[in-house]
Amino acid sequence: MNAMDLMTGLNNVRDKFVVSAGEFRQGERQVRALPKRKLWLIAAVIALALLLVGCAVVYVLRMQSLKVGEFSFYIPTEYDENGEVIPMASHEPITLLSRQGTNMEALKEWIAFKNSYDQDSTVMIESDLAMKSGHPWDIPENYYFTYDCYSPEMVDKLNEIVEKYDLKLLSTIIQLDRYEGSVPLDSLGLTGLTYDEPNVQVEYEDGSFHLEGTFHLGMRITGDFGDWQWENGEASVRYSLKDYFDPSTGAMLESKDYDEWDYTRRDGKTVLLVLNEDTAEIFADLPDAFITIDLDSKILVDGKEVPMTRAALEQLAELFDLSIQPHPTTMEQVEKYKADAEAAYEAERAAERAEHEEKYALGYQAFVNYRLEKVHTPESLSYILYDLNGDGVDELIINGWDILSMKDGESYRYFNLNEAVLIAGKFVPCEKGVFEVYTSLDIFQMFQYNYYQANPESAEFLTGVVYDTKTDKWYRSLDGGTENTQPISEAEARGIMDAHPQEEIQWLPLVKFGQPYTYVAYSDPYAAYIANVLDRFSNGEDFTYTLMDLNGDGVQELIIKMPDAQNMGIYTILNGEIKDYAFGVTYICEGNILEECEIWDDTGRRYYGFYRCGAEEAEFIEKVVRDPYTLYWGHAFAGQDGKTIREDQAWEIINSYKHIDLTMKSFTEYPLR
Repeated sequence: MNAMDLMTGLNNVRDKFVVSAGEFRQGERQVRALPKRKLWLIAAVIALALLLVGCAVVYVLRMQSLKVGEFSFYIPTEYDENGEVIPMASHEPITLLSRQGTNMEALKEWIAFKNSYDQDSTVMIESDLAMKSGHPWDIPENYYFTYDCYSPEMVDKLNEIVEKYDLKLLSTIIQLDRYEGSVPLDSLGLTGLTYDEPNVQVEYEDGSFHLEGTFHLGMRITGDFGDWQWENGEASVRYSLKDYFDPSTGAMLESKDYDEWDYTRRDGKTVLLVLNEDTAEIFADLPDAFITIDLDSKILVDGKEVPMTRAALEQLAELFDLSIQPHPTTMEQVEKYKADAEAAYEAERAAERAEHEEKYALGYQAFVNYRLEKVHTPESLSYILYDLNGDGVDELIINGWDILSMKDGESYRYFNLNEAVLIAGKFVPCEKGVFEVYTSLDIFQMFQYNYYQANPESAEFLTGVVYDTKTDKWYRSLDGGTENTQPISEAEARGIMDAHPQEEIQWLPLVKFGQPYTYVAYSDPYAAYIANVLDRFSNGEDFTYTLMDLNGDGVQELIIKMPDAQNMGIYTILNGEIKDYAFGVTYICEGNILEECEIWDDTGRRYYGFYRCGAEEAEFIEKVVRDPYTLYWGHAFAGQDGKTIREDQAWEIINSYKHIDLTMKSFTEYPLR
């Protein structure tokens, strides 16, 4: 079995539990990391056997009864610099379970075929090349998207199987955006998936479905289920028609740390309930369909995870309507309902924009109140009143969000900082009415600096600089974005930035807007920073720090750790000002080396990055990475291509950096002079 075959059709199932087959395609297609939650959680607990005794249905847990095959990763052989084979770890085979509860032999035969077919992805690569050349192979749409057939041989085999077992093929899968949760309900003639309960709110989200009636739909549930207070809890329902061949599978490892029991509902229907610390499941085997309901089994109470109880799961089992009967539909109907959903979504967005614009006009204080209500951590927001355009009127600048100004006694939006760069633009005033909007795009490994001229009623783009850390290359932005650019040298980039000298400002906490605020000129920049945190955050005393001279320049760096955070942030002082130095630091090592460590036990991925403490920032030295698919180890130095190494070599590098113990103190212990 090659990697592209993993769990065909699982794109219908919740992403947090399973992975669609397309995500595992090798060759020229992108391969994404497995979800961080354990693969076996979706179905380590799924086993349901139907036993008919007279007219009664008896549920018996039989994991093996739903077993239809195994998946093993196809791993290419790697060689070291001497041409010797590099030993590799092996993945435990993943057991695949039917998500339909029937048609077991057909599914086994299909999986067995795919196990033996195109193990080195040669055919798949040929198919991709044919598509790129403009001469794609003639693969019917539903064969390709629903059953992941990419060659005529696969089409023929699938036809053979469905004919042999007297089954029908599903139409092509219809994927849904988040705002299209009503589309499958409307298209299939369903009013909902739950009973109307007075204190329960259900919001339908994205999913997928087929014209015949098989569907998967995510939802958010808010309600009181005895000892389970659920707010926006995630759930999903999969409804699989039995007379159609459904290729979807669940994955499990051989684990038994779960609780399962039969539960007879008030309507007389018996369901199988499964619960462990990470997942909760409800299964219903109906005459014409098999229903699987996945639910989050944890909630946060006072920052701690609280697991779901048996009683809560039984109450949730009463919520879902198991009498639903989807009606077949047509693409014409689907397109109509998709258009209706899009129109409703756009109307909702327009209403939100109108509400936002209305708030802009209500004055600075009213807009501040509105903004504070819309964010999860209002303590993190800062503001400054600053005359940008020199007209004698202070603009309200909320860092990372908006700039408001006044005209004829009425406030309005002068500038949007988020639209100036890709995300969360930070405002920096410069000389001569120019201001910089800066962002560090860690996810894209880029830095962006845009410069704007403040005019009487708005601002206009002047120029911008983009630095790509992946390639160590600099670019001039021609329109403020990261696509329309021209390559430039680092000296040219520095010249652009130096042409706009920055001015000093004192950011104030937005939560205290309108209140008298006394500026305290701390002689110590760290003291000013710590005092600001203690002033803003109600849990400021839970922030911790220590001081170390990491780069040997005689100035101690401030190492901080936020409450419940795994990693640390580091600041330094340059020219009398506090500056960002490094973030995401997991350990300080001997020799003042910084280590960034990320480990996902459930996928096998490991990352270790090591940095030297330079004069103004941390400088990358090397990294060691374990690939979650192949389980090979890779090693790369700064500016060099990586190479595959043996596991013992990887650990030798990692263990050569010795962690040091840090004594962290509460922010309240810092001497605020």
